[in-house]
Amino acid sequence: MGTTIELILTGEEYGRETVVRSFDALSEIDRLLSVHQSTSELSQVNYNSGKWHEVSPHFNRVASTARRIGEMTGGAFDVTVLPVMRHWGFYDADSPGQDASKSRRSLRSILEQVDFRQLQVKGREARVASSGYSADFGGIAKGYGVDRAVRALRDQNVRCVLVSAGGDIFALGRPAPNRLWRVGIRSPYRPDALCAMVELEDEAIATAGGYENYRIAQGRRIAHILNPRLGVSSDHVLSATIIAPDTMTADALATATYIMGVEDSLRLLDDMPHVEGVWIDRRGQVTCTPYIKNRLQIVG
Repeated sequence: MGTTIELILTGEEYGRETVVRSFDALSEIDRLLSVHQSTSELSQVNYNSGKWHEVSPHFNRVASTARRIGEMTGGAFDVTVLPVMRHWGFYDADSPGQDASKSRRSLRSILEQVDFRQLQVKGREARVASSGYSADFGGIAKGYGVDRAVRALRDQNVRCVLVSAGGDIFALGRPAPNRLWRVGIRSPYRPDALCAMVELEDEAIATAGGYENYRIAQGRRIAHILNPRLGVSSDHVLSATIIAPDTMTADALATATYIMGVEDSLRLLDDMPHVEGVWIDRRGQVTCTPYIKNRLQIVG
């Protein structure tokens, strides 16, 4: 999935077979759902738009969740943003065009082919309904992969582990009887520093930010998390962190709330029990949902 995978286990939990099985679970999700692999189920659905394909339960689960979160967020989370990602050169070696007027016309045209409702699931089948649309599970599949790895570890009776895929993290159990997992939230101003810490037990955390993966086009910084309505980076916040019962939900909602901004995100999460959020705006102000305040330690 184009990212680094990390497992942290206590000594009594560690074993080669334990690690292998968890990585096998992640590799399966990469094989099925990666847009970077031409043989993946996702790529085949994209290549053959309009046709129904029998897909794995994993594809079905991720696609259905993507549709549901797309609806919940009014399209802020949209997995069909792939054509816009390619427009800005995120998946290709070519850089975006330098002719500003031509680029604007092209972008307007591309935005007509972004609509999460085009990804459809029916029973064991799925499709991208219309030609020109393409789906990318980059904002949700890593989280699901972490959940599958944790499931594989639980099946081996592992009761304490931290699994991370590029910052999408699930903290299972406790590293010690009287201690929870402590996970840092990276500073958007200094990627080598932390701005906050939070304690977790049997919870997931994911952070979305545009400070690492970006392109410079027409003198403008374009972060890889794009507003699917506008086709450019969101400028509401510098980072959005979500804590949720599962990593797939945390991953997708971190992306969505990064695009939505603080006020809309607070309203969204107010109706979602057991989901908390932390946002850092361009002034450096930290805003969080009410129930996370007592668990959040600001550092620096």
